[in-house]
Amino acid sequence: MRKPYATPTFLRFLLSYVIVLLVPFVLLWTLMYSHFMGVQKSQLLESTEQVLLQIRNTMDTKTREMTNIASKVSTEPELSPYQIQSFFEVYHNQRLLNYTSSNQFIGDVLLYLRGGSYLFSSTSSYTLDMYANLNKDLGWTPSELSDQLNHLDKPVLRKPVPGGEPANKKLQMLYPIPLNSTKPYSTLLITFTEESVRQLFDAILTIPGSNAAIYNEQNELITA
Repeated sequence: MRKPYATPTFLRFLLSYVIVLLVPFVLLWTLMYSHFMGVQKSQLLESTEQVLLQIRNTMDTKTREMTNIASKVSTEPELSPYQIQSFFEVYHNQRLLNYTSSNQFIGDVLLYLRGGSYLFSSTSSYTLDMYANLNKDLGWTPSELSDQLNHLDKPVLRKPVPGGEPANKKLQMLYPIPLNSTKPYSTLLITFTEESVRQLFDAILTIPGSNAAIYNEQNELITA
Protein backbone atom coordinates (compact mmCIF):
# COMPACT_ATOMS: atom_id res chain seq x y z
CA MET A 1 0.00 0.00 0.00
CA ARG A 2 1.07 3.60 -0.72
CA LYS A 3 1.88 5.76 2.29
CA PRO A 4 -0.37 8.80 2.89
CA TYR A 5 1.00 11.96 1.37
CA ALA A 6 2.72 14.08 4.02
CA THR A 7 3.18 17.84 3.67
CA PRO A 8 6.88 18.63 3.75
CA THR A 9 8.03 20.39 6.89
CA PHE A 10 9.33 23.34 4.85
CA LEU A 11 5.87 24.00 3.34
CA ARG A 12 4.20 23.80 6.76
CA PHE A 13 6.61 26.38 8.14
CA LEU A 14 6.22 28.57 5.02
CA LEU A 15 2.43 28.50 5.37
CA SER A 16 2.72 29.45 9.03
CA TYR A 17 5.04 32.36 8.22
CA VAL A 18 2.68 33.57 5.46
CA ILE A 19 -0.26 33.53 7.86
CA VAL A 20 1.76 35.32 10.54
CA LEU A 21 2.77 38.01 8.03
CA LEU A 22 -0.69 38.37 6.47
CA VAL A 23 -2.56 38.97 9.74
CA PRO A 24 -0.73 42.21 10.69
CA PHE A 25 -0.77 43.31 7.03
CA VAL A 26 -4.56 42.90 6.85
CA LEU A 27 -4.99 44.66 10.18
CA LEU A 28 -2.71 47.50 9.08
CA TRP A 29 -4.53 47.84 5.74
CA THR A 30 -7.90 47.87 7.52
CA LEU A 31 -6.73 50.59 9.93
CA MET A 32 -5.24 52.67 7.11
CA TYR A 33 -8.40 52.31 5.00
CA SER A 34 -10.60 53.25 7.95
CA HIS A 35 -8.41 56.28 8.66
CA PHE A 36 -8.42 57.31 4.99
CA MET A 37 -12.22 57.04 4.78
CA GLY A 38 -12.55 59.02 8.01
CA VAL A 39 -10.34 61.79 6.61
CA GLN A 40 -12.31 61.79 3.34
CA LYS A 41 -15.62 62.00 5.20
CA SER A 42 -14.33 64.78 7.42
CA GLN A 43 -13.07 66.76 4.42
CA LEU A 44 -16.38 66.23 2.58
CA LEU A 45 -18.39 67.41 5.59
CA GLU A 46 -16.13 70.43 6.03
CA SER A 47 -16.42 71.28 2.33
CA THR A 48 -20.21 70.90 2.46
CA GLU A 49 -20.43 73.15 5.51
CA GLN A 50 -18.35 75.79 3.75
CA VAL A 51 -20.57 75.65 0.66
CA LEU A 52 -23.76 75.92 2.74
CA LEU A 53 -22.22 78.81 4.68
CA GLN A 54 -21.41 80.59 1.40
CA ILE A 55 -24.96 80.07 0.15
CA ARG A 56 -26.42 81.34 3.42
CA ASN A 57 -24.17 84.40 3.42
CA THR A 58 -24.99 85.14 -0.22
CA MET A 59 -28.75 84.90 0.38
CA ASP A 60 -28.41 86.94 3.58
CA THR A 61 -26.67 89.63 1.53
CA LYS A 62 -29.49 89.67 -1.05
CA THR A 63 -32.10 89.76 1.72
CA ARG A 64 -30.31 92.69 3.38
CA GLU A 65 -30.24 94.52 0.04
CA MET A 66 -34.02 94.10 -0.28
CA THR A 67 -34.56 95.11 3.34
CA ASN A 68 -32.43 98.22 2.74
CA ILE A 69 -34.71 99.13 -0.17
CA ALA A 70 -37.72 98.76 2.13
CA SER A 71 -35.95 100.97 4.70
CA LYS A 72 -35.26 103.67 2.11
CA VAL A 73 -38.87 103.59 0.90
CA SER A 74 -39.99 103.87 4.54
CA THR A 75 -38.03 107.10 4.94
CA GLU A 76 -39.11 108.72 1.66
CA PRO A 77 -41.77 111.30 2.57
CA GLU A 78 -42.71 111.62 -1.10
CA LEU A 79 -43.81 107.97 -1.09
CA SER A 80 -46.11 108.36 1.90
CA PRO A 81 -49.90 108.53 1.43
CA TYR A 82 -49.75 112.13 2.66
CA GLN A 83 -47.74 113.11 -0.43
CA ILE A 84 -49.51 110.91 -2.98
CA GLN A 85 -53.06 112.13 -3.43
CA SER A 86 -53.39 112.02 -7.21
CA PHE A 87 -52.06 110.22 -10.29
CA PHE A 88 -49.92 113.25 -11.07
CA GLU A 89 -48.17 112.84 -7.71
CA VAL A 90 -47.81 109.10 -8.37
CA TYR A 91 -46.25 109.81 -11.75
CA HIS A 92 -43.94 112.44 -10.23
CA ASN A 93 -42.78 110.29 -7.29
CA GLN A 94 -42.62 106.79 -8.77
CA ARG A 95 -39.06 107.48 -9.96
CA LEU A 96 -38.08 106.91 -6.31
CA LEU A 97 -38.84 103.20 -6.80
CA ASN A 98 -36.18 102.75 -9.48
CA TYR A 99 -33.92 100.23 -7.76
CA THR A 100 -33.74 97.62 -10.53
CA SER A 101 -31.13 99.45 -12.62
CA SER A 102 -28.57 99.24 -9.81
CA ASN A 103 -29.45 95.70 -8.69
CA GLN A 104 -29.63 93.03 -11.41
CA PHE A 105 -30.96 90.47 -8.95
CA ILE A 106 -34.26 92.34 -8.58
CA GLY A 107 -36.91 92.21 -11.27
CA ASP A 108 -39.39 94.81 -10.00
CA VAL A 109 -40.24 96.99 -7.00
CA LEU A 110 -43.88 97.93 -6.45
CA LEU A 111 -45.62 100.01 -3.78
CA TYR A 112 -49.20 99.72 -2.61
CA LEU A 113 -50.89 102.40 -0.49
CA ARG A 114 -53.24 100.58 1.86
CA GLY A 115 -56.91 101.08 1.24
CA GLY A 116 -56.20 102.03 -2.36
CA SER A 117 -56.80 100.30 -5.67
CA TYR A 118 -53.40 100.68 -7.34
CA LEU A 119 -49.90 99.23 -7.27
CA PHE A 120 -47.18 101.31 -8.86
CA SER A 121 -43.53 100.80 -9.79
CA SER A 122 -40.95 103.18 -11.25
CA THR A 123 -42.39 102.64 -14.73
CA SER A 124 -45.99 101.40 -14.43
CA SER A 125 -49.22 101.48 -12.46
CA TYR A 126 -51.69 98.60 -12.03
CA THR A 127 -55.06 98.03 -10.46
CA LEU A 128 -55.02 95.04 -8.12
CA ASP A 129 -57.20 93.07 -10.55
CA MET A 130 -54.90 93.92 -13.45
CA TYR A 131 -51.75 92.96 -11.54
CA ALA A 132 -53.24 89.63 -10.38
CA ASN A 133 -54.39 88.79 -13.91
CA LEU A 134 -51.09 89.77 -15.55
CA ASN A 135 -49.10 87.75 -13.01
CA LYS A 136 -51.04 84.52 -12.66
CA ASP A 137 -47.71 82.73 -12.14
CA LEU A 138 -47.53 84.45 -8.73
CA GLY A 139 -50.66 82.61 -7.62
CA TRP A 140 -52.63 85.67 -6.51
CA THR A 141 -56.35 86.10 -6.89
CA PRO A 142 -57.43 89.77 -6.71
CA SER A 143 -59.08 89.21 -3.32
CA GLU A 144 -56.05 87.35 -1.90
CA LEU A 145 -53.73 90.07 -3.18
CA SER A 146 -55.86 92.81 -1.62
CA ASP A 147 -56.09 90.97 1.71
CA GLN A 148 -52.32 90.33 1.87
CA LEU A 149 -51.35 93.87 0.91
CA ASN A 150 -53.75 95.48 3.37
CA HIS A 151 -53.00 93.26 6.37
CA LEU A 152 -49.31 92.33 6.11
CA ASP A 153 -47.64 92.99 9.47
CA LYS A 154 -44.15 91.54 8.95
CA PRO A 155 -41.78 90.77 6.04
CA VAL A 156 -42.70 87.60 4.15
CA LEU A 157 -40.94 85.56 1.47
CA ARG A 158 -43.80 84.15 -0.56
CA LYS A 159 -43.95 80.50 -1.55
CA PRO A 160 -43.87 80.24 -5.38
CA VAL A 161 -46.50 78.54 -7.49
CA PRO A 162 -45.43 74.95 -8.39
CA GLY A 163 -44.39 74.24 -11.97
CA GLY A 164 -43.09 76.55 -14.66
CA GLU A 165 -39.60 77.31 -15.87
CA PRO A 166 -37.11 78.73 -13.31
CA ALA A 167 -36.30 81.63 -15.67
CA ASN A 168 -39.96 82.70 -15.60
CA LYS A 169 -40.98 81.66 -12.08
CA LYS A 170 -41.26 84.74 -9.89
CA LEU A 171 -40.55 84.98 -6.17
CA GLN A 172 -41.59 87.88 -3.95
CA MET A 173 -40.53 89.55 -0.74
CA LEU A 174 -43.27 91.63 0.88
CA TYR A 175 -42.60 94.36 3.46
CA PRO A 176 -44.98 96.47 5.53
CA ILE A 177 -44.08 100.16 5.15
CA PRO A 178 -42.79 101.78 7.29
CA LEU A 179 -40.69 98.87 8.48
CA ASN A 180 -41.25 97.86 12.13
CA SER A 181 -44.27 100.13 12.37
CA THR A 182 -47.30 99.04 14.39
CA LYS A 183 -49.50 100.91 11.90
CA PRO A 184 -48.04 100.47 8.39
CA TYR A 185 -49.70 102.55 5.69
CA SER A 186 -48.17 100.82 2.63
CA THR A 187 -46.85 97.47 1.43
CA LEU A 188 -43.75 97.00 -0.71
CA LEU A 189 -43.40 94.09 -3.15
CA ILE A 190 -39.96 93.14 -4.44
CA THR A 191 -39.98 90.57 -7.23
CA PHE A 192 -37.11 88.38 -8.46
CA THR A 193 -36.88 85.13 -10.41
CA GLU A 194 -36.00 81.63 -9.29
CA GLU A 195 -33.37 81.60 -12.04
CA SER A 196 -31.55 84.53 -10.43
CA VAL A 197 -31.35 82.53 -7.18
CA ARG A 198 -30.11 79.43 -9.02
CA GLN A 199 -27.41 81.47 -10.71
CA LEU A 200 -26.13 82.39 -7.24
CA PHE A 201 -26.16 78.68 -6.34
CA ASP A 202 -24.35 77.65 -9.51
CA ALA A 203 -21.48 80.02 -8.77
CA ILE A 204 -20.94 78.22 -5.44
CA LEU A 205 -22.00 74.60 -6.07
CA THR A 206 -19.00 73.41 -8.06
CA ILE A 207 -19.42 69.67 -7.28
CA PRO A 208 -21.31 67.90 -10.12
CA GLY A 209 -24.79 66.80 -9.04
CA SER A 210 -24.80 68.95 -5.89
CA ASN A 211 -27.81 71.03 -4.96
CA ALA A 212 -29.21 73.28 -2.23
CA ALA A 213 -32.66 74.39 -1.14
CA ILE A 214 -34.17 77.53 0.40
CA TYR A 215 -37.10 77.46 2.83
CA ASN A 216 -39.02 80.42 4.23
CA GLU A 217 -39.80 80.92 7.91
CA GLN A 218 -42.97 78.80 7.53
CA ASN A 219 -40.69 75.94 6.40
CA GLU A 220 -42.16 76.11 2.87
CA LEU A 221 -39.85 75.19 0.00
CA ILE A 222 -38.97 78.30 -2.02
CA THR A 223 -36.46 76.87 -4.49
CA ALA A 224 -34.09 73.93 -4.87
